[in-house]
Amino acid sequence: MSIPPASQPINKMAGQLRHRLLLAIEQFQVLDKVMLGKALATAEEIHAAQFRKANKQSPQQGAPYICHPMRVALIIVEELELKEPLAIATALLHDSVEMSNGKLTIGRVEEVFGRPIAMMVSILTKPSLKPDTPF
Repeated sequence: MSIPPASQPINKMAGQLRHRLLLAIEQFQVLDKVMLGKALATAEEIHAAQFRKANKQSPQQGAPYICHPMRVALIIVEELELKEPLAIATALLHDSVEMSNGKLTIGRVEEVFGRPIAMMVSILTKPSLKPDTPF
């Protein structure tokens, strides 16, 4: 089972992070890889045209926003050595609801990814921006 390529063109940094993440989950069970592929695709779609704020390294424009959730997922896998698909999916989706302009709700996260991931994403979503929270 392979995870499909990104639906949007991504820059070199995002591509390298995506590659590292896919390598990190390569040995997971097929169903876990499918779920993580959906989480990654969802995050990539939501954050496709979003960028981090400019900083010293990128004074003109910050990195593509998708780099942030992928880095968080990699911290969980590589630094914490936690091979837990639910935690990794939560990391990938943790900013998606609040940054989707209403395209993604906690209810939809629950439908697609299940209640445990939806609850964790809800906890990590800024309270004033939690549309459609069923809990």
